[in-house]
Amino acid sequence: MKDDKTLLLAIMAITILVLSVVGLTYAFFSAKIDGDKELKVNIETSSQAEITYDVGKSLILEAKEPGYSGELSFSVALKGDNKETTKALYGIDLEVLTNEFTYDPESTENTPELVYSVYKSSDKINWTEVLKDVDCTELKGTNHIITNNLLTTPKDEITTDYWKVVITYQSLDKIQNYNQGKNFNASFKVVNIE
Repeated sequence: MKDDKTLLLAIMAITILVLSVVGLTYAFFSAKIDGDKELKVNIETSSQAEITYDVGKSLILEAKEPGYSGELSFSVALKGDNKETTKALYGIDLEVLTNEFTYDPESTENTPELVYSVYKSSDKINWTEVLKDVDCTELKGTNHIITNNLLTTPKDEITTDYWKVVITYQSLDKIQNYNQGKNFNASFKVVNIE
């Protein structure tokens, strides 16, 4: 009888411990995904701060002719908590899903044919160029394009960083038919949240 009570108490203690850990973990960090065509991720911490990413759709560029470009815009917003100032540190990754572009096979120089530029704004009107004409001609995989970007917001307010990425198939004033009709497809991720 005494062994049964000890066993029952042990099972109850373990159950309470597991439920407490799960409940505390969920209360400390929960993420949810909303939307059909655009990806929005909300992260809520144990304080009232909340950071939201709206990274949009994939950027697809089909190179019909040199000079053709494609653009993708997205945003990162931080809702302040009850502290004087709330801060979030984040980065942006360019994840290349498909890249069929190549450098000129008849040249010994790797002249960039596909480049991207990144712009940032706090109001969607005044844009600051953060990166200009970065070579992505044969870029593959995941690439860190923005690191350690600090977003700060006052108490109980929302501050938003707006981002725009433009990818261009450059015109090199020569025949470039080896890249015409090729495709580039990439997505962007917000990473390293602190």
